[in-house]
Amino acid sequence: MKNSVKVSGLKELDAALAQFKKSTARGVMNRALKKAAVPIRDQAKADAPFKTGELRDSINIRVKGAGGSAGKAAFAAAMRAGASRSEAAKAAREANREAGSQPMSATVSIAADAPHAVFAEFGARGKPGNAFLSTAMTSRADDALALVKTELGTEIEKTAKRVAARAAKKRTTT
Repeated sequence: MKNSVKVSGLKELDAALAQFKKSTARGVMNRALKKAAVPIRDQAKADAPFKTGELRDSINIRVKGAGGSAGKAAFAAAMRAGASRSEAAKAAREANREAGSQPMSATVSIAADAPHAVFAEFGARGKPGNAFLSTAMTSRADDALALVKTELGTEIEKTAKRVAARAAKKRTTT
C-alpha cells in the first residue's frame, strides 16, 4: 500500500546539487525526502488501527532512486546472451556510464508492511477499511512538500560545508 507525490521542474535544485558528485547529491536528496515524509508517516501511525501494534510499527518511509540498476540489467542481459563475465562487466560499466548522464529522480513511499495492512486500509468481507495511509497522505501532503524545500536547503548547506572541509583537509595532508 503506497501513496506518493511527484515533484519535478526544480531547476534551481538541479543547479545546487550539480556542485556535488552524483552519489553525494543522491544522498542529499534522500535524506531531505525522508525527513519531509516524517509528518505523513507519523499521522499514519497515529491513525492506524491498534490491537497489537504490529500494523503501526510496520509503517516505514522508503526513498528509491531511479536509474540505479542499469549496470545490473546490462550485466544480466550479457550473461544470458552467453558473454563471459569480463564482457558482461564491460557491458555493465558502459550502461552505468550512459545512465550517469540521466537526470536524478527519487520516489518516496510511506508503506505499511504488516500482512494485514491492505485489509486495514481498504477493508475486507463486510468490514470497512480505516484508510489510515491515504488519509495521512492527503491531510499532511502540504506539510511534507513545505518540508522538502526547507530540508533540501538545509541538507545542501550542510553537505557543501562537509565537502569543503574534506577538500581543505585533503589539501593540508598532501
